[in-house]
Amino acid sequence: MPNPFKVLITFLGKAINDQHSGYKKTTYDFQGQSCETPFIGFALSQMLNPDVTVILGTSSSMWDVFIEYQNQGEEKEDLRIELMDAVKNNNVTDLLLAKVSPLVESSFGTLPVLKIIPSDIGKKSQVAILGIINEAVTQGVGESSGVPVEVHIDITHGFRHLPLLAMQSGFFLEYVASRFTLKGLYYGAVEMEGWSSDGSKRAPIVFLEGAREFQRWIDAMIRFDGNGDYSVFVSLLKNANVHNTEHLEKGAYFERVLNVSSARQSLMTFLGTLDPAQTTGIASLFLPLLKERLAWVREPSFDRQQRRLAEFYLKIGDYPRAVFLGYESVISQECLRNGRDPQNFDERDSFKKSLECSEREDDFKTMKNLRNSIAHGNPPKNGNLQAIMKDRESLKKQLKKFLKVYWDD
Repeated sequence: MPNPFKVLITFLGKAINDQHSGYKKTTYDFQGQSCETPFIGFALSQMLNPDVTVILGTSSSMWDVFIEYQNQGEEKEDLRIELMDAVKNNNVTDLLLAKVSPLVESSFGTLPVLKIIPSDIGKKSQVAILGIINEAVTQGVGESSGVPVEVHIDITHGFRHLPLLAMQSGFFLEYVASRFTLKGLYYGAVEMEGWSSDGSKRAPIVFLEGAREFQRWIDAMIRFDGNGDYSVFVSLLKNANVHNTEHLEKGAYFERVLNVSSARQSLMTFLGTLDPAQTTGIASLFLPLLKERLAWVREPSFDRQQRRLAEFYLKIGDYPRAVFLGYESVISQECLRNGRDPQNFDERDSFKKSLECSEREDDFKTMKNLRNSIAHGNPPKNGNLQAIMKDRESLKKQLKKFLKVYWDD
């Protein structure tokens, strides 16, 4: 596998802590490395060694101070004076930044991508910023097609809403292209500057791993609540020192193919070995929610397990599974009421026929025909079924009615 392509995103604001450098000159520490600079983005570029650095700021950010600090020579003096005037007049453009970016290429090791973002805080501008970040990252990655891309985001400087947008942009890139991974969020904690053992003042760069992982758990929960697939938790649980996740993955598969018995067996094995005391990090906060979503396995009988799953799939709008499991749960219930095995095909077939001749036969036959219509993918010819399947609400109403008729508890 090729080495990942690293992208660092950082922000440039305005500051008057120092007339020559804008931001306060600070010695930053990170994972055994240190760098003295007023610009945290530059420090991270030295420590992370990205393939490209994307620097974002408004049309009035201190681009002139940034360029002058990195380049003390007299190269392209007219262009630098033009930049100073543009900053003063609040009209720096992407075109001008593209012209001055070579002046700091030697400092960063590669040609940085300098981009203007809107300074107002309206929704339209927030969306525009997300687009600009994605465009800038794509521009930075350039021709490295197919290579995994790591996105690192510095959230130290700029307006306070920008870090949130940058983080969301990182997750967006993960979703639209699987080769992108939001690898890290960083904050240069100047306010935590203190004396080190060698007698110098240093400030830590905080790696905000918790924020990134928290968002990933929330996303996994949302995806699960949308499709019922437990496998979205597997990689997160592995990272949290949870073992036997293969049983969770197997349970997810069996449930997806409606093999309720095998799904329950795998999930019970997983839950039986789950030790909250050994679970590390943010996962410990989400384990109660995960257990809640697996609660159906603790229902005392096969028919109730099927019913609980039918109700869950109805809730999330997975109507084929809701119909199949709701219909089958009634047959299982009838088997158990008569002391028979609900997982024996012949027994199920026998009680299915008896239900078709019972006092509730109309309800049962309606569900049977509904199930068959969905399974075959053909629109029903029966007028009653057509009315049921005409829209979502009608189908939900019918299934709720069916479950209530047969499950009177």
